[in-house]
Amino acid sequence: FCGGDWNTVHIDDIRSLDYTELPPISYLIGKQIYDLFGGYQMETDSDYFQICEERKLRECIQPAASLLEDCNGSEDRIITRIQDILLLIERNHCEFVNLLCERLRDLLQEQHDSYETEYDWLHQTANCGGDIQSSGTFHKAVNLKINKAITPLLAELLALLDRNGNLELALSNEAVPTCLVDLWHEIFRDPLLLVLKYKDILSPTTMCPRVRVPVLNDGAGSRYFKAHFPFSWLINQISSQLLVEKKRNTFTGSNP
Repeated sequence: FCGGDWNTVHIDDIRSLDYTELPPISYLIGKQIYDLFGGYQMETDSDYFQICEERKLRECIQPAASLLEDCNGSEDRIITRIQDILLLIERNHCEFVNLLCERLRDLLQEQHDSYETEYDWLHQTANCGGDIQSSGTFHKAVNLKINKAITPLLAELLALLDRNGNLELALSNEAVPTCLVDLWHEIFRDPLLLVLKYKDILSPTTMCPRVRVPVLNDGAGSRYFKAHFPFSWLINQISSQLLVEKKRNTFTGSNP
């Protein structure tokens, strides 16, 4: 067909968009996915955009929970876990959501830093026509790309937080006093106490985030153990390490 050079233009959403879900594409240019967490905000042409982290978490909670695999099977926990997370978001919106997003940002940044070459996720999404066709618009394809990046990392966080049913201890009720809930948040806030590194959650065969994430439980055999103290396994590990160091120092005659 002899018609000279053609210019192709992709028309995205022609209706006004909800920028609490995702900011304008122009803002995302040159930014990484981890830049979208930690409460970013922007102001352009007198319009104010702010991503709703709660909304983004709600989108990814069920897909992330579907990746979890309970070691000491409690089928009821699969359902109640999602309910607990949604309750935590509703009751302790600021604190829990902020802490969860801070941890997600750290994992996303570690993931980005692990790439051998510079990774332009937005450019890759624009070049993948299949994603745009299946999503309907480029804007929706970008949102899907972000959700796919978040979901496996969120699953790892949830698996760590719910070991021995630990998430239930973040909900204040008659059985869980406020002081324990405060302690739960303090431990979750400290990355030196509750350690989760991106390199430690990779599959040894694919070197990518795991497609099935085990939720550990310290019950004997197939029995389900339910914790009654926040992050009790972590405190037990720290106490055991201190005891070993104390015995070693006593044996060698050195000061701790």
